[in-house]
Amino acid sequence: MRIAVVGGLTIDRIVLPGGAIKRRMGGGGYYCSVVARGFGNEVTLQTIIGDDFPREWLDQLEDIGVKVIPEFSDRSLEFVNEYVTQGSRRQMVLSRPSKGISILEDEVVDAELVQITPVFGELEESIAPQLKKVSTSLEAQGFIRLSEDARVKKKFWDNRGTWLPRVRFLSFSMDELHCVVRETVLELLNDFGIEAISLTNGAAGAFILSNEEAYFVPAYPVKEADPTGCGDAFSVTLSLFNTRGKSLLDSALIAASTSSFIAERGGLENFPSIEEVESRAEALKKLVRRAQPNQ
Repeated sequence: MRIAVVGGLTIDRIVLPGGAIKRRMGGGGYYCSVVARGFGNEVTLQTIIGDDFPREWLDQLEDIGVKVIPEFSDRSLEFVNEYVTQGSRRQMVLSRPSKGISILEDEVVDAELVQITPVFGELEESIAPQLKKVSTSLEAQGFIRLSEDARVKKKFWDNRGTWLPRVRFLSFSMDELHCVVRETVLELLNDFGIEAISLTNGAAGAFILSNEEAYFVPAYPVKEADPTGCGDAFSVTLSLFNTRGKSLLDSALIAASTSSFIAERGGLENFPSIEEVESRAEALKKLVRRAQPNQ
């Protein structure tokens, strides 16, 4: 399957509880590309970086078979993710590119699935008309962030009407709900024609919604090493397996399972086999419960 990912690559500083610090590649562009490739797909990543972005990190992506189409700006996105307690995160943005991605490459537009995964405003509105609803999956996080004294804060997604009519799958977290929804989640299904919504809540699980069905999918219990990127992994995994023909529920179970391995292993260096993923998904299936979209 041909998958295109559109979003920033970041220089991440991860501060874990206890003070341990890691510096590594991050951003939705990274996590979604590696997860999609890990499941055997043909992956193209259109991203924006600065000259300060380590060349060896791009080589890592290309070495695993991700085709990277970089646009260059004056500087890269640089983030600090500080985990105060398990599931509680503070973020700071240290630098941002002065321009965004304003036009999509043809091979991105024509992909069977296009994962839109901005980090912090690096996608221009001009790309929205290029998106095809049948193939677009979008994560809201990069549209609702602002910076105050380097601290990352949230705002309401004022231009959601530009993007959402062209989106099939929509993902956001529980603490982003008030930035995406005016009244209830039903407005996203009814007003914009979203086919499926994933509303994640870290280790507390996720709600999966469509006009026909709604479920609560629990998270697989693991000892977290580093949960960074789990939301991105959940989003792209659900979208790609549902596009392949899996049911919405089965796709969500595979997504929850995949995210648990990333949290447990602290990254994507040791990607799980499909057998490992399906085993955890099957265990989770017994714990699923039906939900109501207006909960």
